[in-house]
Amino acid sequence: MSDDLAVAAELLASTRVVPGAEGLAPAPVGLYYWAFKGRTTAGEIAKQLSAARFMKHNSVRAVATLDKLLRA
Repeated sequence: MSDDLAVAAELLASTRVVPGAEGLAPAPVGLYYWAFKGRTTAGEIAKQLSAARFMKHNSVRAVATLDKLLRA
């Protein structure tokens, strides 16, 4: 989830995705991000998400939690 969709779009455009290991796609509330177990903190996307430029604008949530938030 992102509080600034322009920053989410910048992250999407600037991040190098490792095909087959992780993924990133636009979503109405930010970006969808998936990674195989063990890559959630070591992958290229995770490194970008933790950068100060992007960290202050995003909140990582599990799909089930996101579903609950969107239905509330």
